[in-house]
Amino acid sequence: MAQHLSFVPLVSLLIIFSSVISQSKPVVALTLHTNSRWIVNEAGQRVKLACVNWVSHMEPMVAEGLNKQPLDAISKKIVSMGFNCVRLTWPVYLVTNESLASLTVRQSFQRVGLSQYIAGIQAKNPSIIDVSLIKAFQAVVSNLGANNLMVILDNHVSKPGWCCSEGDGNGFFGDKYFNPDLWIKGLTRMATIFKGVPNVVGISLRNEPRGPRQNVPDWFRYMPKGAEAVHSANPNVLVILSGLNYDTDLSFLQNRTVKLTFTGKLVFEVHRYGFTDGDTWKYRNANEACAKVQDTIMRVAGFLLEQGWPLFVSEFGMDLRGNDVLLNRYMNCFFALAAELDFDWNIWTLGGNYYIKQGVTEFEEYYGMLHWNTNQPRNSSFVQRLSGIQSPFQGLPETNPHQVIFHPLTGLCVRRKSPLEPLRLGPCYDSEAWSYTTQKTLSLKGTNLCLQVDGLGKPAKLGNICSNSGSQWEPISDSKLHLSSKVGNATTVCLDVDSSQNIVTNTCECPTHSSSRDRSSTSRPLGSARQGLASGVEFVLHGWPASLLRGVASGVGLSLVGGLTGGGGYRSEKRATPWVSPWWWLASLTGGGGKSSAQQRFYINKGDGGFTESTEAHILSQSKPIVALPLYTNSWWIVNESGQRVKLAWANWVSHMEPMVAEGLSNQPMDAISKKIASMGFNCVRLTWPLFLVTNDSLASLTVRQSFQQLATMMAMDSLATSIFDPDLWINGLTKMATIFKGVPNVVGMSFEAPNRISLIGIRAEAVHSANPDVLVILSGLNYDTTLWFLQNQPVNLTFTGKLVFEVHSQGRS
Repeated sequence: MAQHLSFVPLVSLLIIFSSVISQSKPVVALTLHTNSRWIVNEAGQRVKLACVNWVSHMEPMVAEGLNKQPLDAISKKIVSMGFNCVRLTWPVYLVTNESLASLTVRQSFQRVGLSQYIAGIQAKNPSIIDVSLIKAFQAVVSNLGANNLMVILDNHVSKPGWCCSEGDGNGFFGDKYFNPDLWIKGLTRMATIFKGVPNVVGISLRNEPRGPRQNVPDWFRYMPKGAEAVHSANPNVLVILSGLNYDTDLSFLQNRTVKLTFTGKLVFEVHRYGFTDGDTWKYRNANEACAKVQDTIMRVAGFLLEQGWPLFVSEFGMDLRGNDVLLNRYMNCFFALAAELDFDWNIWTLGGNYYIKQGVTEFEEYYGMLHWNTNQPRNSSFVQRLSGIQSPFQGLPETNPHQVIFHPLTGLCVRRKSPLEPLRLGPCYDSEAWSYTTQKTLSLKGTNLCLQVDGLGKPAKLGNICSNSGSQWEPISDSKLHLSSKVGNATTVCLDVDSSQNIVTNTCECPTHSSSRDRSSTSRPLGSARQGLASGVEFVLHGWPASLLRGVASGVGLSLVGGLTGGGGYRSEKRATPWVSPWWWLASLTGGGGKSSAQQRFYINKGDGGFTESTEAHILSQSKPIVALPLYTNSWWIVNESGQRVKLAWANWVSHMEPMVAEGLSNQPMDAISKKIASMGFNCVRLTWPLFLVTNDSLASLTVRQSFQQLATMMAMDSLATSIFDPDLWINGLTKMATIFKGVPNVVGMSFEAPNRISLIGIRAEAVHSANPDVLVILSGLNYDTTLWFLQNQPVNLTFTGKLVFEVHSQGRS
């Protein structure tokens, strides 16, 4: 059984061990194994996996980005960002389908119609262009090893292509492309190929089991078989097992163990993104949401640490443009939990775009760490932030325990540069060692000094009189992440960070759901007198191998044009992001595993572009509607970038009939029709279109003249209508249309029919938003779009916010 994390009352101190954190430069371990909840090397020293995902499972079956950068340059960039590990994805067909596996890299790109990438690969990586796909894959692994990077081989799919959806045929045992016997054959071959390759330290059996076939009995039937096959072929590697429901749920292991013939190699993995709990972040105060989400994570996966199993959070990530309020809120909470539990992790993903994704070439990946063109980070602030959780805080051996105060938003820790200077945020390796006492004081280890309040708005200070109220600190708020004290036994203040990264004390704001501010609000907008201050500091007291007290300030972020806004909140490229209240998180870890009785702190965020409350007269004064570029949603309003409501009053213009041409153009000039629409007071047109307009090449290539001439031919296609309503074709069509009109300022939304499964609604919506983030995504209901009742208890979970609209039809005949 694992040792339990011990936590002092109210505030938990994250204890670190000097022998653990001394791994400033991770060394590739020839063989890793497990010891209780830790992954360790042959010397018994903990090795923390801090990985980045590198996609190699898509249609070409070649690692992404090799047309833009030399392989070695990419590997060195991974190292420069502080990662010690790469989760390299692969499809089963790479080693089981002979007609594909025998292809060279050149032939593979030719096969899938992507010959445009060949010249780039030949120029940047000439050594792989004419070798087989598996040899190219091996070359990637070898180069990563040459750069001291460990590799986890992740079986992502069977049939190469984007993952994941309910109906892609790759979801669960028995699906169209998921033959269990072929899967085991593929795992065995991959394990055999990389036997003896020192930097291949683990094999993940399958990414995100899911879909209507998923069930616990079959999981226990096949996963152990896969594990035994891998271990038999390659006893050196860790065997990593994923859960159900897109690998978000391992709760079925609470009372049932996986029986294997080997020990010391089993690791469990789980995925957790902000959109997994989207409604939680949307409708709750962020402190309350953070506490709820952390409890959920512990219930569905974190309990394994308490049971003595390593837990690898093998996917998390966020839109690194920083403009998704919900993902930003979640990420602060996640970083606090990552520091407290000190689990191994992998971030999605390395590359900034894909060769092809769902039919779209050069598909941009906003979760990607790098811009392939420049081989530079998309968001350098986020790279800095990640550095705070890349080194271990706990583990084996357990010597010289101490604590540091860590700030999740920046990846920095509280330190004292000199006795004459104020406490500031700085690199965690240079942090101070703290301890949280039973008297609720934060004491500087090895001294008689403690952290004290000096007054509202003033820097926190160190003093040697530690018995008064201004020297006592305790967590408040639902998340227990606001670290508060009192000024003169009266005014409650919380730790905060100013624009110079000095540690100060300010008024505690938004600590609970009963706050006077609404649930989505921040502690204060950045446009206030304190613009630019970090308005929420969460302190995690962690154990690091050199006496350091690791504190977490996860409160506030600064708006970065083109970069991440540290905390959350909708931000346009032109404006600062509003932020959260001061919170501090203190966690105490003693080297075992388990969950703290104290919770972490998180920051609250308010989207700035919201509906400006106005009088009816002001709204009606918009006698001449102006096209908004672009539009957003705020609560149940559609608003422009200034936060002013834009009411859509539209007329329908039919363009989906057999000729696929807007009606009436044989009778009136187009401009005359447009002017007439405006003269009748409409500010919007709902322009209809058929899927075949952009997906059926024989029709899409016709001129208007040819379309009317061949009308009889097209009408004959009516008989195919029901059989051709292919979900994948639909996504292709939506993506193409969204892409065609990306950047067209007056195209403000896209509407599409709801499928018969909630999960498919999200997939379609994501496709539109990914191709064209500016447009509103408009979802219709069932029964001829007369009902949306099915959404009452089943929300649509999306990775984006501020763009979703629902539509309904109501006519007299209804």
